[in-house]
Amino acid sequence: MRVSVGTAHTTNIAKSLKRALAERGFALGLMRCQEAVAKMFGYANFHELRVVSLRPDAQSHYENDLAVSDEVVAARRHQYVDRLCDVTGLDRATAEGVVDAVNPTGKRKKRPPAGDHAPSATLA
Repeated sequence: MRVSVGTAHTTNIAKSLKRALAERGFALGLMRCQEAVAKMFGYANFHELRVVSLRPDAQSHYENDLAVSDEVVAARRHQYVDRLCDVTGLDRATAEGVVDAVNPTGKRKKRPPAGDHAPSATLA
C-alpha cells in the first residue's frame, strides 16, 4: 500500500525515526532514515517519493490515520513495521516500538512503550 505524503512531512518523520532509533541505542543517519520512511510508505526509495509528491494532485490524496478506517490504520502499521525490519534489520518488537513512537501518519493515539529496548548497536 502506498501512502501519499509530502517530502517536508517525510523528512520530519525521518528525523523522528532517527531520534526514536537513537533512544533505543541504534545509530542510523538521516539519509538512511529518509530511505526507510520512503519504503515504509510504499515507495522504492526517497527519490521516487519526492517525484510522486511533487505532482500537483499528490497532497490532495494524503489521509492521516483519523481519515481512514481502523483496518487501514492497522494495515499501515503492519506495513511500516515490516518495512522497518527489512531496511534496518531490527527485530519485530523493537520495530513496533519505534513505529509506535514515530507515529508516521500521525493523528492517532500512540501505543504505550513496548518494554525494554534493545542494546546499543549500529544498524547495517
